[in-house]
Amino acid sequence: MAYKTASMVSPEMFRNKFLPRYRELVQEAKSICAEKVFVDCDGHIGQLIPLWIEAGVQGTSPVEQASEQCLLDLARTFPEFVFIGGLDKRVLSRDKCAVEAEVIPKAKELFVRGGWIPAVDHAVPADAKFENFKYMIELLKQNWP
Repeated sequence: MAYKTASMVSPEMFRNKFLPRYRELVQEAKSICAEKVFVDCDGHIGQLIPLWIEAGVQGTSPVEQASEQCLLDLARTFPEFVFIGGLDKRVLSRDKCAVEAEVIPKAKELFVRGGWIPAVDHAVPADAKFENFKYMIELLKQNWP
């Protein structure tokens, strides 16, 4: 639905073509058994979130950080929306300072806010340092309220 800097369709096109179908899908999922409905979407999702909310969607994954968006800004703008992901996997190939700079501000704010499951998008990259991955997990544990 989205690429690096924006939605692949305009909000107007989404509203006209997709929103009615998303509403149907959400209603059907909830009538069957779903308590919450999430969508999977790569890319820059800021323009899509208000439309998903209008359709009844309550969260998204993976919140891709290579998409020139700020998870903290999204969480502040959409306080009831749930996010899975949002940790930049690229820092895992760097050093511990980069891991700290990525994890600590998000963990401190988003754990208090609620509605966030920390993860990297898609998968841990092959060039990630195992020590950095372990450090990321430790930082998340340390900053859990």
